[in-house]
Amino acid sequence: MTRSVARFILLILTLPMALLVAPLPATAEPAAAPPPSSFVPIHETGAEWAADEYAAAVAFGDIDGDGLDEVAIGRHATTGPRVFVYDDAAAGFAPLWSFGEGWGVASWTTGLAFGNVDDDPAEELAFTRTAAVNERVWVVDDAAAGFVALVRYGDGWPSTVSAIGVALGDVDGDGRDEVAFSRVATINPRVFVHDDAAPGGSRAAFGLLWGGGSEWPGGYYATAVAFGNVDKAPEKELGLARLANEGPRAYVLRRGWVGWLPLVSDGTK
Repeated sequence: MTRSVARFILLILTLPMALLVAPLPATAEPAAAPPPSSFVPIHETGAEWAADEYAAAVAFGDIDGDGLDEVAIGRHATTGPRVFVYDDAAAGFAPLWSFGEGWGVASWTTGLAFGNVDDDPAEELAFTRTAAVNERVWVVDDAAAGFVALVRYGDGWPSTVSAIGVALGDVDGDGRDEVAFSRVATINPRVFVHDDAAPGGSRAAFGLLWGGGSEWPGGYYATAVAFGNVDKAPEKELGLARLANEGPRAYVLRRGWVGWLPLVSDGTK
């Protein structure tokens, strides 16, 4: 056997082994999905409303306990319902509940929020309204309970005072949400925090925990409230915004209701 023939045979015998140990060609990583550049409507409502009617508030929450969020919409109108709740997408956004048909012509929804005030599987709905008489704040139970009112606030307020913001959040770490709301007023507190539906001990259900803003000048009032957790503590913090022409315009407050972070310190920023 010639040397060239032997060399060829050796190459044939070693080729499969070389293929086995040879590194596979690198495969490109799949490209990351691009961020959404547009949003496609999956539900619309209100086209049939009168020209002077508009949606003034919106919120999402699971009010029937099925794991999917429902949609609440507040309407600025002088007649008909001022609050609507629609089922989730799986249910085709079917209407679940409406409220406010009996309100006066100068009453409409100003704020909406979902949260769990009683620790059952479904969330509750809170809403605020502008009005000259009767209640300005409601917390209603979940769908299984028939949306019955759990608590209402503001019945004794002056006719010029309205509620304009609401939020639900657990500020005491007991697993149930407290209720915060803001109001347009020239004296006394402009923001309130009330306990949940079952605080235990000697604390009353939905009892007042804190009221702030009494020291503000007459033209200053809280415009919005929100809860969040900025420090990993079990309790949530309270954020509030206010209308003012000097001093802080927004605050983050921690338990104990001491100012933690005034976000704006003067009227030049």
